[in-house]
Amino acid sequence: QAIWAQDEPVLPVEKPTTPRNPARSRAAMAGSQQAVDAPLVVLVLANCPYRRARASPEYRLPGWFPCPRTPEALTLCPWDHPSLDYLLPVCVHRLSGRKCAEIQVPRRDLFSRVFRTYVFDFMAENDPDFPMHATWYLDKVKFTPFVFQESGAICTVVFPLLDIDDQKFGSHQFGQVVIGRWSEPDALLVAFYAASIEQQASLARCIAKLGVSSSETYSLVVARIVSSPKFTAVNCLKGFAFKGVEHDTTLYHLLLSNPKRWNYLGFSDVFQALLSREDLDVSCLGWSWAKYDTVSVAQLCCFEWCAIAGKAPNRWLWVNDIVPRLCLLSICLHVPQQPKRPALMAKQLRALLEKEPLFVKKRMLKKTLLRDLHLLGNDEVFPLPWFLNAADVLAAAGLVFIK
Repeated sequence: QAIWAQDEPVLPVEKPTTPRNPARSRAAMAGSQQAVDAPLVVLVLANCPYRRARASPEYRLPGWFPCPRTPEALTLCPWDHPSLDYLLPVCVHRLSGRKCAEIQVPRRDLFSRVFRTYVFDFMAENDPDFPMHATWYLDKVKFTPFVFQESGAICTVVFPLLDIDDQKFGSHQFGQVVIGRWSEPDALLVAFYAASIEQQASLARCIAKLGVSSSETYSLVVARIVSSPKFTAVNCLKGFAFKGVEHDTTLYHLLLSNPKRWNYLGFSDVFQALLSREDLDVSCLGWSWAKYDTVSVAQLCCFEWCAIAGKAPNRWLWVNDIVPRLCLLSICLHVPQQPKRPALMAKQLRALLEKEPLFVKKRMLKKTLLRDLHLLGNDEVFPLPWFLNAADVLAAAGLVFIK
């Protein structure tokens, strides 16, 4: 019996079972699954483009990815200064890399909206064309995270993209800024500030299609844009098509395509702003809808002067036409700065008038021309542009009909 008792297998004692909790079972399975997926998560994070770019400083753009901090044992970093009033030097760059602001900001304002005010005030102080009043545009401006260095912080400002198209209507309500027909004056200033050289031609067409308005603000804004040396789309605009043929044109041709604009005083201010440009070139060619031909700026202005002075049916104005006539006549007298300028001015004006059929048919225009030349010689009636003076104009008036 003893031997048989040693060889007999021992059976396990059955313990009383309790009902399992399904929720605990699912949690245990989820934990085991997470343990299995943990290496996969680490692998995905290691290959993340953000982390790889962050680990390669030589390929990093300024301001996009934060740099590792300097150990506190080596130096006391400016952003770790115990005082909240500590002025931290901040340098702001554009996406092109050009520096646009270099300011000192209190440490308490570095991560608040007050920082935007510091940057915009600095940019408006150093650039008079900065659209400080266009709050709807400034709210769309973004800043990248700071890159902290021993000398301060660096970030990049990102301006919203502009779509300048004279075939569209202006809008900025749905995230995209579109400058086109019927755009507000502040939108034109935004386009003038942020437009590239290629986009300035589209902005010039938008200004020409907007026409004029009785609002004084609109006239001042357009006059400010066209008189600025930064606005280069004046003497030559590319890509003007008529009947399938590409023609070059100018802003003068586009503005004078509608003669009824002279009925608004603001249009005279815009045209005088164009006369104030130092790069005025009256020999530039452009398409004229009135003559259905390619003519120069001087020829077009001579034709418009003859039509307004001769009371052509489609050139009747509701206002006094003295200022429009003097504006057009000033361009006809534009000659380079050379000796004997009165003789050159008279010769050029005589050559323009001889080619104009309206002047040849109506002899009464000679009296109107002499009267307008004497009015130009009087500074109290019309402010002369920079390329004219009263003495030369009066001298040219006595030589214009002497061959």
